[in-house]
Amino acid sequence: SGDWVAAVQPDGKLLISSSSDGAAFVVRLTASGASDPSFTPVGFSQGIRHLAVLPNGKIIVVVWGNVSENPIASAISTPNPTVFRLHANGQVDQSFLRPSFSPSLGLVSLFAAPVTDSAGRLYVGGRFTAVNGTGRVNIVRLLVDGNVDESFAGSTSIPGGLAGVVRGIGIQSQSNVVVVGDLRVPSTGPTLLR
Repeated sequence: SGDWVAAVQPDGKLLISSSSDGAAFVVRLTASGASDPSFTPVGFSQGIRHLAVLPNGKIIVVVWGNVSENPIASAISTPNPTVFRLHANGQVDQSFLRPSFSPSLGLVSLFAAPVTDSAGRLYVGGRFTAVNGTGRVNIVRLLVDGNVDESFAGSTSIPGGLAGVVRGIGIQSQSNVVVVGDLRVPSTGPTLLR
């Protein structure tokens, strides 16, 4: 047994991740359910929390725990949960700067499923205090190359900050960002923010 995560591509192909005994693999099936020979399965030494297919066909993989890409071969280790981007064929996209999250209360957790806006920027939420050394509390917007988008202040624009955990993110048609979770905005208690 283990954790299962799935995402359906626009062409009907299915990405599946299974995590068990401290390892996880991402595979792709054709619309008919057969193994897709055009996709190279990729393995991680820890579990996968989310899979998302981007409009350009690339794949976002949110891993939790200490991870190593392809642990059987030469491993690339990261100390905390992070985000990988794969090419449509399953190869790791080396042009994407894998974000490094700083812990909050000793933990880094990436609970919210990642979402993209019309410009291809990626929103990631959970529990953290900084990303790639830039102060961002519990929500960050990453540029297409994986760098922190300095023009998006996120929770730093809220007087007193945003405590708690971001568990969901949505983008409205007007480009408003909706954040839900176990949020503690000063003087308001748990809430929904836009």
